[in-house]
Amino acid sequence: MDKGVRRAFDRARDTYREAARVQAEVAVECARLAGGGPLGRVLEIGAGCGLLTELLAPRTAGPYVALDLSLAMLGALPVPGVLRLAADGEAPPLRPGSFDFLASASAMQWFVRPEVALPTCLDLLRPGGGFVLVLFTEGTLAEPAWAARVSGFGSFWPLRPAGAYESMLAAVPGVLLQVEEREYVLHFPSAREALRSLRRSGAGFGGGRPRPGKARYRAFLSAYEERFGGERGLPLTYRAVFFRGSVGR
Repeated sequence: MDKGVRRAFDRARDTYREAARVQAEVAVECARLAGGGPLGRVLEIGAGCGLLTELLAPRTAGPYVALDLSLAMLGALPVPGVLRLAADGEAPPLRPGSFDFLASASAMQWFVRPEVALPTCLDLLRPGGGFVLVLFTEGTLAEPAWAARVSGFGSFWPLRPAGAYESMLAAVPGVLLQVEEREYVLHFPSAREALRSLRRSGAGFGGGRPRPGKARYRAFLSAYEERFGGERGLPLTYRAVFFRGSVGR
């Protein structure tokens, strides 16, 4: 992953839980899709401060490994008994076939080379192992991304269509896959508050470009509010794709 992603989430350690409203909903749905039975040996990629961990770890019959790029976020993980591993989810330092279940919510969209990393992650499962993965997709943060583009106020991390991720996973030998897409929309009283929420959740990282000046910042706020303002406030859209399946190699 890009080192800027780690820095963004390191900074969000103490504010993530309050700001990550959509991520919390995604974690609940991800846990539901994991089913109600025991999960065996679990690897969670992108555990962060534990929104999904606290839902799945009590159901684990074996070791639960919570992996995250941000050591600061792992330090805020409140779930006892899990094994915390600070590492890059794109290249996890783990043996193939080591786990019965793989979970990841709101993290793998940060992969730089998902076409390589996603099959690598599935290879960590034993034959017959299951997984639930949730990624944010193209169309997420469309409103501030548009305002940033027309104002010259930086950029947002490029996200891929849901179908692109589906193709990457479907190409893994022996994979069985179910797919569902969902949209979530938050509303804020101002563009300043929407951008603040993104930064507090770590989601505002755009690729490490230099921070623009105050004039472009003001232009960004104006563009966002003039184009998208309405009775409910300013929308902030998230689009997520949920993958549930198993690997039958």
